[in-house]
Amino acid sequence: TRRELEDRKYEEEVVKINKTRGLSEVQKREAILRIDKRKNVVKQGGVWLIVNERIANYIVGGGATRGEDRRSLSLLLNLPKKKIQIVGVYGPDEAGNERKETFRTISSFIENNDNYETIVIGDLNVYANVDRDTWRISNSEKHVSNELVNLIAERNLTDAYVSRHPRAEGRKGHTFFKTENEALVYSSRPDVALISSSLLETVTKCNPCDPNMITDR
Repeated sequence: TRRELEDRKYEEEVVKINKTRGLSEVQKREAILRIDKRKNVVKQGGVWLIVNERIANYIVGGGATRGEDRRSLSLLLNLPKKKIQIVGVYGPDEAGNERKETFRTISSFIENNDNYETIVIGDLNVYANVDRDTWRISNSEKHVSNELVNLIAERNLTDAYVSRHPRAEGRKGHTFFKTENEALVYSSRPDVALISSSLLETVTKCNPCDPNMITDR
């Protein structure tokens, strides 16, 4: 059909851009966005929280609540000794209103369930401390988010990895690695677990996944 032919042509154009040598990741993304705009492509995103069956038995009420930003998800758990809220997040990779809305949503989840201790986990796509969380990223200061810094302070959250590894330096703890011609160009730690400070004593381990695992981050 005509639609199938258009979809195939779109996929071919995207593949061609991704295979073009000499283009940075940003340039590739911008080129694909231009195609999307020309073809009126609407892309849908989402956030998943996957729990095992044992934990699923403690989910409150109807289950997860999706934020209006479509980038966050709240799950309430009534555990035997604690009431925990897990907020899964996939943050925008650019500053702007969408990022502000995402952090407002996270904050409102915490405020609306203030009788729950909170775990915010996911790829926030921003950093609270560029010296610790980035390596060789140019203009890294622009990736610092006041929204993230304020969220941590105002909602009394603690970075679980930093609490367990207070002296981590360089690329330790980083979860995103950019390579070119098999050489490491830069790295960062956009993936975090922020927890209510009251939960800090319960954390026994917080480490990045095995880098050999096949995963986005």
